[in-house]
Amino acid sequence: MDRLRNMLEEARVIPELTRQLPAGQPCYLVGGALRDWLLGRCAADFDFTTPDDPTPLAKRWADATGGRWFMLDDERAYSRVVLRSAAGILTYDFTPFRGPDLLADLALRDFTINSLALCLNAASADWRLLDPLGGAADLAARRLRPCAVENLASDPLRVIKGVRHAVTLELTIEPAAAVALRAAAAGLARIPGERLLVELAAILKEGPSRTALSPLFDLEIWPAVCGVSGSPGGAEAALALAERIDEVCVEASLPGSADGETFNGVPLGDGLTRLAMLRLSAVVRTWGHLCPEALATRLCLSRSNRRRLMSLATLAEARGRELAELSCSGRGLAQWAAALGPFPTEALLLLAALNPSTQMPRNHLSAALAALRRYCLDGRIPDLVDGDWVRRHLHLSQGADIGNCLDLLRLEEISGRVNTAEEGRKFLISLREKMIDNQRGEPL
Repeated sequence: MDRLRNMLEEARVIPELTRQLPAGQPCYLVGGALRDWLLGRCAADFDFTTPDDPTPLAKRWADATGGRWFMLDDERAYSRVVLRSAAGILTYDFTPFRGPDLLADLALRDFTINSLALCLNAASADWRLLDPLGGAADLAARRLRPCAVENLASDPLRVIKGVRHAVTLELTIEPAAAVALRAAAAGLARIPGERLLVELAAILKEGPSRTALSPLFDLEIWPAVCGVSGSPGGAEAALALAERIDEVCVEASLPGSADGETFNGVPLGDGLTRLAMLRLSAVVRTWGHLCPEALATRLCLSRSNRRRLMSLATLAEARGRELAELSCSGRGLAQWAAALGPFPTEALLLLAALNPSTQMPRNHLSAALAALRRYCLDGRIPDLVDGDWVRRHLHLSQGADIGNCLDLLRLEEISGRVNTAEEGRKFLISLREKMIDNQRGEPL
């Protein structure tokens, strides 16, 4: 129990929270933090339950620790305290019993591994783990078991939560549990998209693709989420493409962000990472008649992630075969990659997964990725020739005309016929001469 005591002290649960408890008022730490302690993991989320409204307790503790308190559900008296610590952001949720007593509360929870409790009181913690449903034994056996089948039907989001637990905690969903989860999955159709996205994002960014995605197909979660059925072989096609994405991401060895995130783990908002978005695009491209716009709307994706999903879902597979035929390098190669869409790095990785190395050689992929890293600044590749030079030397006043000339210059770079700024200026001067010779004065 020393490790549990240390965890609670570092999280300021003891003695700060217990000091706020009136004599004789019980308060229980329940659920995930205890599960994580049994697994030897650090916890960042703590859940507390009391027989009556815990809001006054939560407010007092927030004041004492400098945390931020806010109400989650006024009708049910659910509130949260957020606290900054040396380990990062910690969250503490406070709820009253879901039933007449603690045992009833634990029986109404989702899975046995979360149906655990530890009694706190004003003097100290009672260091006996309360485990009426055998959650500790299930954790030791690495199995996922619902507390009760009817608990899944009452909140179908627990079906996806179960998959998240299985994937992130490396648990086995045994046949009886799978039957119960599958039966409750249809109810996901009535769950708000924001809640679905939180759980799906956590699954999509974890572990090997087949391990993470298979339960979403096996338990018929995608049809309920998306509102459409998959095509024959669609699930296997999605899994195979997602596995190839995993392989390509490893082969590419892309650098991460300045704050230490790996490329795959770079957050995109909505709880998604780059890897999660690529896996989601694999499902959209291969599984049934799934409309990316409809899925983005269903999951309430941000505007940026909506664009990202649409771009990847509609990317033409044949573009990957163009790469082997290019004669350009450097900036020209970067310009070609940038023309794949607003998110060229992800587009290149997806194309490599869609095309075998015989059609899209991996050394060409590496060269294109390196060119993007070198020449792309703040999301765009600076023009080889400055637009102001074009305006002055080509005597153009309309921004659209200048833009058309620079677009043609980019095509020359991609073709390999222009490689330097001097060559670019010569090309633009010759273009101007052709414009003059054109009877209608339009660029050729």
